[in-house]
Amino acid sequence: MVRYISLLLFIGLAWGHNGCKNSTIPKTNKKFWVEKFQKNKNRDKKNKDELIKLNWKVLVIWECEINKKELETLVTNIKDNC
Repeated sequence: MVRYISLLLFIGLAWGHNGCKNSTIPKTNKKFWVEKFQKNKNRDKKNKDELIKLNWKVLVIWECEINKKELETLVTNIKDNC
């Protein structure tokens, strides 16, 4: 019997983009990057939804959330949700 079924997804600003409060779109080749970020967002949502269907608890953590100022909140969030 499995006691814990939790998964932390760490998403970096460079590839996760959408959802991070510090994200920006590069000024060069903007169309490419908008499409790339949208594909990444769709892929991440699909993967998260599939894991949830398998009864995993999924907590998404953005790279920009991991700093000393927000670390305590992050740890509390992990404890409460995993």
